[in-house]
Amino acid sequence: MQSVKLYLFCCLIFLTITLLVTAWGVFPLISLGEVHVVEQSQFLAGLSTLVERRSIENSSTRTKETVEELISRDLNTSSTTFDHEDKQEETLLSSDREISQLPIQQKVHRFQASQIAAAYVDIRHSSEDKNLVNQPGISVLSPQESGIIGEDAEKSSSCYGKRVYMYDLPPQFNTGVLQRCNNSMVNWLNFCPHIAHNGFGRSLRARDWYATDVYMLDVIYHTRMKTYSCRTLNSSLADAFFIPYYSGLDALRYIYGADLPMKHEQGLELLHWLQKNAQETWRRWGGKDHFIVMGRTAWDFSNPSDNKQGWGTSFLEMQAMANVTSLVLEKRIWRSNEQAVPYPTSFHPSSSLHLQEWIDKVESSERKFLFAFTGAPRPQMKSSIRGILFSQCDASSACTIINCSKIKCAHNPEPIIESVLQSKFCLQPSGDTATRRSTFDSIMAGCIPVFFQNDSAYTQYTWHLPSDPDEYSVFIPEDEIRNGTLLEDVFKSYSDEKIKQLQLNVRKLIQRILYTGMSGSDADVVEDAFNLSVKGILNRVATLKQQSSG
Repeated sequence: MQSVKLYLFCCLIFLTITLLVTAWGVFPLISLGEVHVVEQSQFLAGLSTLVERRSIENSSTRTKETVEELISRDLNTSSTTFDHEDKQEETLLSSDREISQLPIQQKVHRFQASQIAAAYVDIRHSSEDKNLVNQPGISVLSPQESGIIGEDAEKSSSCYGKRVYMYDLPPQFNTGVLQRCNNSMVNWLNFCPHIAHNGFGRSLRARDWYATDVYMLDVIYHTRMKTYSCRTLNSSLADAFFIPYYSGLDALRYIYGADLPMKHEQGLELLHWLQKNAQETWRRWGGKDHFIVMGRTAWDFSNPSDNKQGWGTSFLEMQAMANVTSLVLEKRIWRSNEQAVPYPTSFHPSSSLHLQEWIDKVESSERKFLFAFTGAPRPQMKSSIRGILFSQCDASSACTIINCSKIKCAHNPEPIIESVLQSKFCLQPSGDTATRRSTFDSIMAGCIPVFFQNDSAYTQYTWHLPSDPDEYSVFIPEDEIRNGTLLEDVFKSYSDEKIKQLQLNVRKLIQRILYTGMSGSDADVVEDAFNLSVKGILNRVATLKQQSSG
C-alpha cells in the first residue's frame, strides 16, 4: 500500500513539474519576487533573434520603427511632433541598450510592443506602399534604389554604389554652432527660433507647415543624413563622404560678426581636422568623393583671399575645396564642383498621404488671377526690372501683388501661398542674386514660374528640375520687358490646353523641390529634394571616379 502511495506521489510530482515546464515555455518572462526567471542577456538574445527573423521576412527597404514613431507618424494631425534628433536612432534593432535598463516587467511590455510594432509595419506597408505607388502625384524610388536601414548598409546589395559615410565632426563645426544662436555670433541676430523641429522652424497652425528659414539648409541635410538608408559606419565601404559642417550658419560671424577681420579663414579649422583625422579617406580620390552642404549662395563663400574689401568669406576659394562638391542655394555656373539645390519652403509633409493631399488641393485650387508677383520693388537697383513688373501688375486687374516692402514675407508663408494658389503664372525676377525662394513657393503651389534670366533656375537646379524649361515654365528675356513687352498679353497668348499641360508638369515637380518631414519607408522611397540631391552626388562621384580611372 505504501508503495502505491509512493508511486502516486511520484506521479503527482512529475505531473506538477511537467505543468510548470509547460507554463515556463508559454510565459518565459515571469518574475518570481526578486528572482528573475530569465537573465537579461537571454532576453536580449531572444529579442535580437525575433528582430532578425522579422528583418529577413520584411522587404529590405522597410524601416523598423518603434511604436512611438508609428503612432506619431500615423495619428498626428497638427504637426510633426516626432523629434528626429532624439528618436531617429530608436529602431527595433537599436533598442537593446534602452531595454537592458528597464525593470523586468517593463521588458515584457516592451518585448510585446515590439512584436505589435513589427506586425503593424507589415500590415501598414502591405496596403499603404501599394497605394503610394498608385498615387498620381508621387513618384517613388524602386526597392533597388531606396536601400535599407543604415546599420545594414554594409551587408545589403541594394546599397551598392550608394553608401555614404558621414564624418563625426566635433560639435564646434555643427551642433555647437547652434548653441550660439542667441546674439552670440552676431549681436543683432537671434536665429534660435529657426532651429526648432530640426531646422524646419516654428510650427504654424496648419499641419506640416513651419516658419522655415532658408539658411537652415545645413541643419535639414544633417538631420536627414543621420537616417539615410544607405549610410554606412564603415568608411572603407563608402562610395561618398559627407562633411556635416554648418558652413552657412558659421559664416555669420565672419560676414556680420566679430570675426569679420578673419573672414578669409573660415573653414581652416575644419580642413585641419580633416587633414589630421581623414587622411586615408581623403587621399583615395583627392576629395572628389566628398561633399558638403552650404546653406547660402556660393557668392557668400567665394571672396578671393587677396580681396580684403570684398563680400563674403574665402572658404570655396581654398585649394583643398577644389575637388569637393558643394551643395549651395545658388551656384557659380562656371564651377563644375558646385551644385544648386532647392531653397527650403515652409511645407514639410510628414507622410506620403499628406503630400498627396496637398497635391490634390493644388490641382483643385481656383485660379482666378492670370499672374502674380511676390517681392519688393528694389528701386535702389537701377538695372532691376522689378519696378516695371510692379507697375504692370498694379495696372492689371488680372494680377495680384504681395509687396514684401509693406508686409513681412520672411517666415510668414500664409499670405504668399494664398496668393500663388489663386494664380496661373508667377513672376520670378532676380533680386540680390539670380535665384530666389519664391520660385519654389510657386512650384509648391502649382503656379507656373516665369523667369527672366537663365541663371534664375535653368542652369542651377539641374538635378531637380527638367532639362527642358518649356515643360514647366515661361521665359521672357529682361530686355523684352525693358522694351515694353506686356506680361498680360504674353500670358493670354497661351491656350487653355497649354496652360493645363504646364500646370500638370509643375505639379509633378512638387515633391522634387520639397524637403519632407517623413520618417520610415516614406523618407526612403519618395523622391524629395534631399533624396534627389544624394542621388545626384552619387552619380557625380561615380562619373568622377570613372574619369580618373580611365
